[in-house]
Amino acid sequence: MQLVRNADGSRRVSEIGLLDSHGHEDYRITTVCRFDAEPMGADRVVRGRFGYGPVPERTAERLRLANEAVPPAFGVAAFQNELITRQARRG
Repeated sequence: MQLVRNADGSRRVSEIGLLDSHGHEDYRITTVCRFDAEPMGADRVVRGRFGYGPVPERTAERLRLANEAVPPAFGVAAFQNELITRQARRG
C-alpha cells in the first residue's frame, strides 16, 4: 500500500500492490488498484477515481483455498501480460 500527500494537502491511498513471488524467485509486485488523478482545477482540489486491475492466478487460488472470493472489480488475469508488475532481484 502506498500513500501520497496531494498538492491540496489531502492524503490518500495511491496504490495497492501484491507481493507475487515464491521461494527463491525474484520479487514481483503486482499493482491491483491505483488512484488516477484528474487535472487539478482552479479550486486546487485533487479529484479522480480508483482503477482496478486483475490479480495473479496464484493470488486467486490462495483466496479460494481460504474460502474467499476475488472481488468482482478485480477479476483474475488470464495471461501474465494483463498484470502491471515490477520486479526486483533478490539480494
